[in-house]
Amino acid sequence: MLQHARGLTCFLTITAIVVSSWGLKEAAHAAGNKGIRLAVMPFENSNKTAADPDLQALSSGIPESMIQGLKNISALHLIERENMKHVLKEQTFGQTGFVDAKTAPKIGAILGANILMVGSYEVLGDQLRISARFIKADTGEVLADKAFTVTGKWKDGAFQTMDDLAQKFVASFNVQTSDAEKKVISQTISSTKNYDAYTHYLKGREYFLHFNHSAFNRSIAEYQQALTIDPQYALAEAGVAYTYYYQGFLEEEVGNEYLSYYQQAEQHARRAVDLAPDSVLAHVALARVYLDTERVDDGRREVEAAVRLNPNDPMVRFAAFALHVRDRLQHGGELPSLNPQALAMRLGPELAELQAIKEDNPKDGVVYMFAGYVFAQLGMAREALADLGKAIQLNPNLGTVTHLGLMKLYQSEATSLGGAVKNKHAMDLVNKAVHEAELYQALDKDYPNPVVDLMRVARLVLQKQPAKALPLLQRAFALNPKNKDTLDLAMITYFSLGNRQALLQAVMALAGVLKEEVDRGQRSSAGRLGTLLLQTGYAGQALPYLQAFYEYIPNAETKAQILKAQMGNVRQW
Repeated sequence: MLQHARGLTCFLTITAIVVSSWGLKEAAHAAGNKGIRLAVMPFENSNKTAADPDLQALSSGIPESMIQGLKNISALHLIERENMKHVLKEQTFGQTGFVDAKTAPKIGAILGANILMVGSYEVLGDQLRISARFIKADTGEVLADKAFTVTGKWKDGAFQTMDDLAQKFVASFNVQTSDAEKKVISQTISSTKNYDAYTHYLKGREYFLHFNHSAFNRSIAEYQQALTIDPQYALAEAGVAYTYYYQGFLEEEVGNEYLSYYQQAEQHARRAVDLAPDSVLAHVALARVYLDTERVDDGRREVEAAVRLNPNDPMVRFAAFALHVRDRLQHGGELPSLNPQALAMRLGPELAELQAIKEDNPKDGVVYMFAGYVFAQLGMAREALADLGKAIQLNPNLGTVTHLGLMKLYQSEATSLGGAVKNKHAMDLVNKAVHEAELYQALDKDYPNPVVDLMRVARLVLQKQPAKALPLLQRAFALNPKNKDTLDLAMITYFSLGNRQALLQAVMALAGVLKEEVDRGQRSSAGRLGTLLLQTGYAGQALPYLQAFYEYIPNAETKAQILKAQMGNVRQW
């Protein structure tokens, strides 16, 4: 029961970060794979001799502004820079380093785009000139009749010039766009009028795309610098919110305290919504925070706002998916069990929608990463391995998060098989978990965490050598005595050693951490806390937590535990 409850808790967390009605979901699916799939490539700086870093910043700044502005149009599918960075780094675009008609088909196939926007820019005197060209990705055909140039004042006039670029693209390709959507394009691209704030925002985005703790810290510092210059900069507020959110996600996945990061994310996401009430990005950021901190009504409001603005955006669809999962589990009747089979059976329609999101975004590594986490927490190992593997293949920059997911998947599978001494397959799995932990740590080496030591502890316990695990546990406890994964493995180790006193100390320490989470509104932690208290003989204290979890997710296993707690029928460790 403890293992299943924990898996369910993680599953709800993952679905919340990935996206309420059936009508909204079906509408998104119906339109999800149609129309223009646009990739905006880096623009070439034609001022070859200019060493101005502000001018050079436009090479990535123009694509960033185009993507953030145009993603508010429901008739378009924008290829996110998260899924482009590694392609731009690894592929050879010819002598100039930029995409042309010859390289376009290969790049388009990798990105899943059917139109590539390419171009150049230059400053002559005080005038900024941006020229855009368009290439059909499948054939490499240059659409000469679609090319155009926009001009404006350098440098604080650059935002109006980039807005003109976006609006002219919409007109040139006859993109179906409402007046409200055109207005949001302008508001997003001109989210600041200060070019210095803009360059700090661009640096923040570049750091964010590395997806690790160290880069996230640098990203937040750059965003905060942008906000110091321009406190009304909505995109920078949303950037801070997303970065704090992902930091919290990584902290939770390695067993550390995470709610303080979500609190920071909420603060900045709310500010972003206040500054840009029609921004899809801002509403999705706030929806993620609310859903993951189990404020479902608030999350529903933000999801519905995002769906109204753009039901086809994959992160909006994931937010709606998470909301419907939450509703299905709470209001779909009592589950017969919390095991993976029961959950998968109950969530059949939702898993079909998850598959549809993947099919509509076949080159989006972030989509496959989150799908892999969902399948892993449902116990669907084959599907999880396929999706996590595809995520890192599509986007190697997701390595930290993906290796962490694979590590936990292998560890869980090995634990479920029992002692590795008698089961070679379990030994193979735990060795893979250690390997994934080492790969994760190598990508986030500036951030101290215990994952490698803990996977080695798991291996030693499975090898029936728990005494050898104690030094590794001590080192993990020195990093963070309240780390939940460390406490979990400490309980298993002390149980294997027959050290009841140390076992109970670890149980009570973990119970204290879980109680803090429950007290801060995390009802998903109540089931695990109730189980721990029940198994250690504290039936009276366990009862309210088990009841709270049953209200959260009605299920027969928790109901049976409630009955045991009421009767005092408890088997102590």
